[in-house]
Amino acid sequence: MRLFCRALAAVLLATMLVHTTAPAEAAARPSAPRWVAAVPMDQAVRITWHAPASEGRSRIDAYAVQRRNTTSSPWVTVKYTGPRARAWTEPRLVNGARAFYRVVARNGSGLGRPSRAVAAVPRTVPSAPRVPEADAYVGALGVYWAAPASNGGARIDQYRVQWSLDGATWIGTASTGAAPTAAARPQRGGLRPRDRVRSLHRPHGTRARPGARPGPRPGPRPGPRPGPRPGPRPGARPGPRAVGLSG
Repeated sequence: MRLFCRALAAVLLATMLVHTTAPAEAAARPSAPRWVAAVPMDQAVRITWHAPASEGRSRIDAYAVQRRNTTSSPWVTVKYTGPRARAWTEPRLVNGARAFYRVVARNGSGLGRPSRAVAAVPRTVPSAPRVPEADAYVGALGVYWAAPASNGGARIDQYRVQWSLDGATWIGTASTGAAPTAAARPQRGGLRPRDRVRSLHRPHGTRARPGARPGPRPGPRPGPRPGPRPGPRPGARPGPRAVGLSG
């Protein structure tokens, strides 16, 4: 009986030590970093954070930036920063590949609680739309194109059609939907306009050609082109990276 009582007392004592030691160790380490964010860039992600509400029992000596590629893969520390750092950029990533990040503060007692996880997809602007064509109609022009070879790592949200009377100064823009389609605009007789197309996705867009002066689109937007699509009109004279035709 005495042996049983001694064994029971030892178990109770060990349980009490575990329950009192764990909170003390947790209090000695830093709390989770706050307001963590991940900003996508071209083949890179920039992670930012704020200091924890509590440093623990000693000063923070480093921050560990951790990443994983799926929601089930293990976390891997990709960078230790100094105690005053509040941002770090991971380079050499693949555009379009999602990554998850979190930040952990460290002091003399070890790593603290991790921050909430954030995700980002590296991306850049899309490449140029392909094989543009233009057709003439009564009072309007139709422009057609194929999707870019690369979307830059993100879904294309919009295409922007621009036109010019001399191939150098682009004087108007007309936005269309995300799918490659036709865009039409009023045509003034006797002029030889040229059209070009740019693809966009948020928050980035392709850069405009130097000298471009986009303005409001003149006149109402015509509806979709009826009937089958004809081939290119004879006599068209496309300019550099643009399509041209006569009125």
